[in-house]
Amino acid sequence: MHISRKLFLKKAGSTVLLVTAGGSILSLIDCGGSPLARNLRFSNLDEALAEIERIQKAASVSSNGIWSPSQVFAHLAQSIEYSISGYPENKPAMFRKTIGRVVLRKFLGAGQMSHGLADAIPGAPVLDPNLPLADAAAKLKSSIAAFRAQQGELAIHFVYDAVTRTEYEQVHAMHIANHLSAFTYS
Repeated sequence: MHISRKLFLKKAGSTVLLVTAGGSILSLIDCGGSPLARNLRFSNLDEALAEIERIQKAASVSSNGIWSPSQVFAHLAQSIEYSISGYPENKPAMFRKTIGRVVLRKFLGAGQMSHGLADAIPGAPVLDPNLPLADAAAKLKSSIAAFRAQQGELAIHFVYDAVTRTEYEQVHAMHIANHLSAFTYS
């Protein structure tokens, strides 16, 4: 197949732009803004649930982020629930199918996620700062149970696009680990 020089240069330029934009986005991923107290890694939701249980049993819990621990739990529950029902707002399809996929592969390959810990899910309700920690933890655990019980197709991710059930479990586990890394408790 013969491709004209002009068409070749146009496609090559688009590819370079996409790779450059992807690299720029990847460099922004690690600027969470909140200092992490720990470096947690969970490869599945059982490991995340064990940490949630430890936090619930603690005498005191604090977060280095701008959200309270209960707001963090509520945010994590929202994310899991939206993977079942659909996210309120999605990035444009072109972004999800290109840069979003690059970011997903980076996180899955590293076995760890790093993102802005104060970034709300676009279109999600505002997190209640007065929600008791016990209620927020119960909501998070209920969301995990609902995710596991879900038999049908899962929703596309608002950034990563189509994600398999196995990938979604890893994404949720990494998301929980990233947020709980900002927690200290005793």
